Amino acid sequence: MKHLLLSLLLFPLAAMGMQIEQHQISAPSALGVFKLLRTEDGFSVLKNNVEHEVKSHDIDPVLKKLTRDQLVTVLAGTRIRVTQFDNEDYKLALAGGLKGGGVGGATFGFYAGKFTVLFLGHGAMQVAALATGPAYFPTLAALEGCFALQLHAASNIVGLAGGIAGAVATGPV
Repeated sequence: MKHLLLSLLLFPLAAMGMQIEQHQISAPSALGVFKLLRTEDGFSVLKNNVEHEVKSHDIDPVLKKLTRDQLVTVLAGTRIRVTQFDNEDYKLALAGGLKGGGVGGATFGFYAGKFTVLFLGHGAMQVAALATGPAYFPTLAALEGCFALQLHAASNIVGLAGGIAGAVATGPV
């Protein structure tokens, strides 16, 4: 009987608002079990069968301006971070769900890619010049003169790709 009454009380709330799915929410485990609702007036947190309205100034300005349709689109690529203050108030912010931003990984990836291309390119020039025997020095000078700029441009492109891959691999989750 108690559950029936409770569900009848909560049904209008659920009908008026849109419930945000759990996989679209980022919250500390100490917060426990709760539901996040998008209501006509903003957002509410439903915890222990008590609705807590999130104050307007505690909502991320970008999140506050989104319509329901825009919110669905945004939540396809990010999450809403929910935090609770000591006074039972809640704060909502968009939490980037995209990986990226690992500075160390980006640096390592850039230089690893650049070094690999330069090592292979200059190494190939050395092998080709060595194959000419006594004409090694003029051949190496000609190869370096013809291909050095293109090789360094290619190494920058590969380094950039390696930097992006390194940043994504080591960035925040």
